Amino acid sequence: MLIDKWKRQQSMAAQHGSTSGCIDDSLLFLKVPTLRHHNCHILLDPEITTIWKEKLKVSNGSSNSEKVNYRFLSVRELTDRLHRLQQRYRTLQKSAERLKEKVRKATEEHGITLDEESESYVAEIMTSQDTISYMENLSSKQSIRHIFWQQQLEASSKTRLPGYEVAPFDDTVVFVSKTQRTLRDYTHYVQSSFGFSAETDQMLTTAAAAKVSSCPERERSVMLLIDEVHIKENLVYDKHSHNIIGFANLGDINEHLTEFELSLTSEQPTNTQKLAKTIVVFMVRGLFNKLQFPYVQFPCHSLSGHQLYDPFWEAVGRLEQCGLKVHGVTMDGGAPNRSLIKLHQPCCAGSFVYKVPNPYSVDNRFLYFVSDPPHLVKTMRNCFMSRRLWCNEKDILWSHVQKLYEADTASMCGIRLVPKLRYEHISLTSFSKMRVDLAAQVLSESVSKAVVLVCGDVATETAKFLDMADKLFDTLNVHNYSHGATARKPFQMPFTSHEDWRLKWLENDFLKYLDNWESSVRTRPGFSKAQRQTMMLSAPTRYGLRMTGNCRGGNVEIAEATCEPLSKRRCRSKHNAVTLDKNLSVVDLGSCNDSILMKALYHVVNEEAHSISYFQEKSPKQIAQGLAEWIHEHPDSASAFEKAIVESFLNCIPFTSTSPHKKKMQTEMWGKYHTLRTSIAYVEVWKIFLRTSQLSYNPIFCQSVGHFIFKDLVKAKLAVHSSDCTLRNVTELTYEEINALRYTAGYVPRALKKRAVKIITAQ
Repeated sequence: MLIDKWKRQQSMAAQHGSTSGCIDDSLLFLKVPTLRHHNCHILLDPEITTIWKEKLKVSNGSSNSEKVNYRFLSVRELTDRLHRLQQRYRTLQKSAERLKEKVRKATEEHGITLDEESESYVAEIMTSQDTISYMENLSSKQSIRHIFWQQQLEASSKTRLPGYEVAPFDDTVVFVSKTQRTLRDYTHYVQSSFGFSAETDQMLTTAAAAKVSSCPERERSVMLLIDEVHIKENLVYDKHSHNIIGFANLGDINEHLTEFELSLTSEQPTNTQKLAKTIVVFMVRGLFNKLQFPYVQFPCHSLSGHQLYDPFWEAVGRLEQCGLKVHGVTMDGGAPNRSLIKLHQPCCAGSFVYKVPNPYSVDNRFLYFVSDPPHLVKTMRNCFMSRRLWCNEKDILWSHVQKLYEADTASMCGIRLVPKLRYEHISLTSFSKMRVDLAAQVLSESVSKAVVLVCGDVATETAKFLDMADKLFDTLNVHNYSHGATARKPFQMPFTSHEDWRLKWLENDFLKYLDNWESSVRTRPGFSKAQRQTMMLSAPTRYGLRMTGNCRGGNVEIAEATCEPLSKRRCRSKHNAVTLDKNLSVVDLGSCNDSILMKALYHVVNEEAHSISYFQEKSPKQIAQGLAEWIHEHPDSASAFEKAIVESFLNCIPFTSTSPHKKKMQTEMWGKYHTLRTSIAYVEVWKIFLRTSQLSYNPIFCQSVGHFIFKDLVKAKLAVHSSDCTLRNVTELTYEEINALRYTAGYVPRALKKRAVKIITAQ
């Protein structure tokens, strides 16, 4: 319609003598009619006309359309060609995959695996001069014989490096890319599980043995890292173990104590299983090598310090059994971690705890508690930002850093004093507060010098605080041999001796700086105790700084821990659901043939982890087997030893069930138990008993058996019995439980059916 109308207008214009034009029919493929003048160069120039004719051929579906240059194609034509190329690529890719699968199956059915001698012999034949001349004289270079010989010749000349695989047909070296599927195979190599396992211990032993080089004693030194990770509450069915994962589980003894606490406060039976909110992760890190191993994890609902005691020391014992030397543990300044550290206070002479005896060590080593340095830097910066600090008659203010930033950015010369100081360092959000780099760049030497230059003498204490924090972080952040010299940072030079001058600086300068700060605040008149607390760093931060600064070792003597028995008190049951045996003794636990000591020995024998003895002459399992045989022959001596051990452990277990502070009761129990197990008297009793049975003393074996006996006594003494076998009040299912039932009701029968079909098919 539009073209006809335009032709009528042109004919009328021609009759009246107007300028005429025409429609360029060669441009109809553009789907829009183009109006051009009769004298247009596109219509008259033969070269341009040829170009448009080529486009016209492409639009009409000419056979040579695939050969046209891309610059002559429109957007729609480029899109169509791209779709055709993608379809062709997919077809070729599927064809290649089918051929590879065909070759793989043929190789598995008819392939032959050569040993090293045969492989070298075949390679010698294929690389001989006669074989090469014969293959080069073949008439067809595309024959299977020639292609196979050529690929084998190329593969034999290549070096197979770690991280490479060999193709099944042509033996060509192929790089394995770290795709999502490859990473999934790595992460699912071992089925994920919570708690300790012998398989994980074996993997750790293998990984540690691979890192041990010329100095095995030094290379076996490790640190244990503990961190708590928040997760989403959810229930998932595990098709491998056929268990529902998602409930909190910190070990059998912690679950028993939790159930015991709930039975004291509730008359009705209570469900102790709660959904996990966090996961506590234990990681092993080598001190003198690159060993990094995520060891074990525990799901938990609300973590307390006394709940960490059992998994923490069991992890230390298992690591020592694997042949590693645990020198310390690193954790952040959370409340559960601080509670765990203070729990060991009864076995230390002073009120400040930074190291404790390691009962599993053969050479009587101490285990040091170290606060996480990045966490310390962030908490120091947060206190500096949110508090009005004061020291030595002067303020330590965040506004000094803000004034420095404003003056530095307002400079018109283009040269800044602190170029790394940016807006995100000053205006912190909830996310940026977690970034360590922002905190470390504020608490730096360059900011310290610039603050004094801009703010003057008012900011001298602020500059001193920033300088001390920078030196502390540099001391704890030595990670390179040459970075200290390159960056002109003497505090980041490598450590060469246990008497290094920086360790003395920590003790003589940094710790004294904290002491002078606290003394100046406490003696400041006119302020309350709460106001004075805001003039210093927070109490957890100060405790972490002192604990980390004291890790030099040997500067504070700790007296030997001795066992202090508790006075026995009668127990009164508050509810019928709890039964406490006030006269519990060795006789009540059974005869010598079925005693608690024999139960512990059977546990050590049946536990696969106790059979690992990579760095040791005799494993705990072998010692337990020998001791069990000796006990059958000398029951009287074993009974006397067992009675002494049990009575010592019973003194650590509380006798009351009416204590209003249940967590404090557990904290005291674990603290007294650790005091007992690290005492000289306890070790001497074990040495005498093993010497009598003609066995050598092994601290790992003795502590493992003793720990099992103590946990069994706690379960027997703080036993929980239901008063009625039926529930009076049927509780309604929660939303999570309903979802779990819906999930398992469909998945579990299907998994069982598939397993039954496999068994029937195999039979």
